Amino acid sequence: MNAAVVSRTAVIGLGSMGMGIAHSLRRAGFDVVGCDANPATVERFVQEGGRGAPDPASAAANVDAVI
Repeated sequence: MNAAVVSRTAVIGLGSMGMGIAHSLRRAGFDVVGCDANPATVERFVQEGGRGAPDPASAAANVDAVI
């Protein structure tokens, strides 16, 4: 059996739970792109080292998993 390797992840919704998940994934070495309805929240995530996307479809493009 071949196990899929997940290294690029999108987190849709950067509220309390989503932001926590996104930061935990980043600390674990994942490449994380975040998306939220509030552009200021996305910008904060980008300033903290993540990548941002303007909408869910963009966030989900070219990732291995979507949360």
